[in-house]
Amino acid sequence: MATLDRQDPEYLYVAMGPRETAAGALAVLAYVSWLRGQGTQSDERLALAKACVPCHAHVRAVSAMIRATSVAVVAADLDLSWKPVKG
Repeated sequence: MATLDRQDPEYLYVAMGPRETAAGALAVLAYVSWLRGQGTQSDERLALAKACVPCHAHVRAVSAMIRATSVAVVAADLDLSWKPVKG
């Protein structure tokens, strides 16, 4: 099973679902990547989301948040940043 903690391409299966659903799910994945400080991945997933439904409200909201700063404040703070789950 793929999770957000793994970089497996399987969890992008959402792109194979209905376009409206895929757009929202890909926007969430873009936001998670952004929180981790993975700007390139975030941009790629947001581009896929926009390709599904360009005017999707969730896609526009995530895009605005991501464009507001180059990296999430959380990703830049070692105490708050995402760390892989061990075990």
